[in-house]
Amino acid sequence: MCNNKFLIVGLGNPEKKLEFTRHNIGKFFVNRIAEEYGGTNWITKNSYGGSVSLLNYKVKRREIIKGKKGKKNNNFDSEKILKENQNQSQNEINLKNNIIEEQQELNEQLENKNNEVTFQLYFLKPKYYINESGKGILKAVKKFDIPNENVIIIHDNLDKKLGHVQLKECGSANGHNGIRSTIECLGTDKFYRIRIGIDRPPKTDKNKAIYNTLVGDYVLEPFKEKEFIIINNEIFNKVIDILKELAYKKMEQLTNKIS
Repeated sequence: MCNNKFLIVGLGNPEKKLEFTRHNIGKFFVNRIAEEYGGTNWITKNSYGGSVSLLNYKVKRREIIKGKKGKKNNNFDSEKILKENQNQSQNEINLKNNIIEEQQELNEQLENKNNEVTFQLYFLKPKYYINESGKGILKAVKKFDIPNENVIIIHDNLDKKLGHVQLKECGSANGHNGIRSTIECLGTDKFYRIRIGIDRPPKTDKNKAIYNTLVGDYVLEPFKEKEFIIINNEIFNKVIDILKELAYKKMEQLTNKIS
């Protein structure tokens, strides 16, 4: 199913004091991205599942007609055809010229048709704690009629270093309770995740229970100043690039479907 609506979710706990903690990096990025593109008007309703900001984002196709290696697919070389047919009758040459003109006209029409798509981006900050964030996502999906495959969740990833950003299209929760909650509520794992590395704390104790407590405290700590520099520059640019690539991908699906 193709649809021009996206739900971009930032996972994070709702308490103000936890706003800039490691576990809230998804929520931080949803705020940052929405602000960057003019989505500053947030509306909070229970039926939305949290706070929602809507903006329209226009995407132009990078290359309309693609052949091998990304080149335009134009199989008609007028000069070559005319040279090959110098000894043919004028009627045959005229016929081939007409074919050339028709193909060129078709190419122009295709280049001008479906050249731009406007996506509706719904940014969501769920009102629930991370472990129950799927409840808010389900409400938003139903309210705004957004297909599961157009849901993009931005969240923290303990297993990667700070600065690492990864797109995951579907699959298990990989131990993240917010993703687990979403899979349970939506009844599917077929949605996008942008996983942002926050690193793990060093293992100072071999006792698993003690280390798990240490990890729990670690994700609720605020980022350090030097970490925020990386987040606001390197990581932000990577996240934007991923979102743009997804938009191009969806645009190709939409335009190919209606061409």
